[in-house]
Amino acid sequence: MAEQMTLDIGSVKGKESTLFIVLNGEQANLSIEEIFDSHRFKKFMAISYVSSPKFFAKVVKGFEEVEFILGIDSAEQAINFNSVYSLLIDVNKRIDFIKEFDAELQTKVSEDKVKIRYCNTNLPIHTKLYLLENPDTGNTRVIIGSANLTERAFSGEKQYENIAIFDNQPEIFKIYLEWFKKLFSNSFDFVPEEIKKKIKQEKAQTIVLDKEEKANIVTNEIARNLYHIVPLSQEIFEEWKASPQNIQYQAELQANEVRQKTQIIAAITKKDGKVYRLKPPQEIRKMNIVVDTLVSNSLKEDQLQVCQKLIYWDKNDLIYIVSEDNKTAEFSQKAEKDEIKTHISLITEFVEAYRKFTVTKEDKHLGKVMEAILYAFMSVYLWKIREDLVIQYGGESYRANVPIFLVLGGRAYSGKTTALEIIGMLLGNYPPYFISYDTIRKGNVADRELLEGFFGSEYLAPILVDEMPISFFTGRTGENIIKNVSNNAKGKHPVMICTTNMNEFNVPQQILRRIYYLQIDSEFDKRYNLESQEHLTKIRRGINSTLFKDFTYRMGELIREGEPLYLRNDYLYAARKIFEEYYRECKMDLPEWFPKKPFNDYEERGKRWWQEKYKHHKELFQIRPDGTIYVEINELFKDPKEKDFALNMLGPGCINESSHILILNEKEFFEYIGEKKKLNPVIRLIKGLVKS
Repeated sequence: MAEQMTLDIGSVKGKESTLFIVLNGEQANLSIEEIFDSHRFKKFMAISYVSSPKFFAKVVKGFEEVEFILGIDSAEQAINFNSVYSLLIDVNKRIDFIKEFDAELQTKVSEDKVKIRYCNTNLPIHTKLYLLENPDTGNTRVIIGSANLTERAFSGEKQYENIAIFDNQPEIFKIYLEWFKKLFSNSFDFVPEEIKKKIKQEKAQTIVLDKEEKANIVTNEIARNLYHIVPLSQEIFEEWKASPQNIQYQAELQANEVRQKTQIIAAITKKDGKVYRLKPPQEIRKMNIVVDTLVSNSLKEDQLQVCQKLIYWDKNDLIYIVSEDNKTAEFSQKAEKDEIKTHISLITEFVEAYRKFTVTKEDKHLGKVMEAILYAFMSVYLWKIREDLVIQYGGESYRANVPIFLVLGGRAYSGKTTALEIIGMLLGNYPPYFISYDTIRKGNVADRELLEGFFGSEYLAPILVDEMPISFFTGRTGENIIKNVSNNAKGKHPVMICTTNMNEFNVPQQILRRIYYLQIDSEFDKRYNLESQEHLTKIRRGINSTLFKDFTYRMGELIREGEPLYLRNDYLYAARKIFEEYYRECKMDLPEWFPKKPFNDYEERGKRWWQEKYKHHKELFQIRPDGTIYVEINELFKDPKEKDFALNMLGPGCINESSHILILNEKEFFEYIGEKKKLNPVIRLIKGLVKS
């Protein structure tokens, strides 16, 4: 057997592989490169589910000819998620798949040297079959078993799988080849002709299409395949329509995606006896629903036009900007040293204004303004950190550890809106650089469809919203939005940076752990209004997106070099390092107020609040022998709203019972407010008796 090669996608060092391989009747140990040997075989034919386009590309790249039929994951089987109708209308899914390929493989796809298909059937394909052939030498290979073409299955590390390999056994190869050809002949091209043409025209360009282009792809494909697409039985059609209600998804965003697709399917079909057939293309073209809903989650881009369309390109880890005519250009650009120094000086002057013109002149208030700028710069990479945490620690719940909501709380005249404006200018937003809450409001609550559409977009520029009401964080609609997108937004997605009134800001723990709260509470002194406005005007005139472009350029270098972007307790780690580097390069001292670690303002605020309550009302806190504290809640809180506020301000582990009475855990509460733990009454009594 040839010496085993190693690639980062296949080997398991020092561990017993969980991939059980039988080669020609005997147990074997093969690497991925040996299993899918593109040196020995020239043609690769397969039916399998694929989770990662990158992994797929690594496996098939070396073959001269590829014919691949996409199957489904077992988790999708219940809803026929990859059926012909679902994939027919999901242009985004097909584009995203091809975008992960390098230029060489994209070219092979456009020239039909790599054919990716999906079957014309409403029955799910759960087969895992791989056929390798070399017509010149006559060598053949059949691979069957449980393993889908995924890194998880073939790494031999994540889960138990098995495959049986039959080399140069003509009868077996012939049987499976005939079955494969039958399915292949009854399949559709996964890559639309319009995408192939775009690849040929633009070569290695990122594939970007507008809504109209995507709608045209759907209608053109319907026209091309109208008489070959199988009709839907009434049973399947009704099942599809009911699926958003009948299927219990863990993630509501997934249910929304299915709901969107079922609406489109219902719109483009009509009943014909006991089946549903596609409407004629000319009729479908007249339907606004096709155009309006094909783009991910119906994002109403016209309402968020202050943001530039920034995308992350995996091929070189840089940020690109998409123009109005859907042309892409590099946004990440290295800046000249004097340009960097100008912007670092302006940012420093802006932050220093919070000392010069405000009533409170503490460094920590200035540091929070700088922290907001660091978060904004890092925002286009937070999705990447979230994905890495899931991979590194093996659980979807870790995604929510990186908050995608930054909340700047402050009193009137605290400068929080000005900070939001300067952040917008630094990012390259268009005037007025941020939006008001009214822009994302629908009736009396936030527009859930709009916001979830925004977070479902791959455009990474953060949305900046001024004066978010407290009801967004405490009401059911806002709470559901925050929880859903924090837990379930996957892949590339943007974040939100917003301001709110500090005096009213009071949120439950389940929301608090999903946001990053910075309290900018030092009010600007009105006596210096004219001077501070002149100072701000000077800064506005000099600021643009030059530094942000350089920042994304340097981030691309860090990513390519495999440098750490974050620490487990600091997801802005890379931003801090790059800005420290800016100060060194400019030969400027790093300000004392420059934040070296994250803030914990909400907890600090809660600590101060409860410290004062305990200090002035000790008689209402009854320390009990069992290690708890009974609080005279009706005496301590005269207003029910104050009670809710107070409970939300308590740290983790402090509350023992809070339904109709309030009982605190003594140890946790005193640690939280920084008070020395009191001896409980029994011990005090015993010590007193011993002493006497």
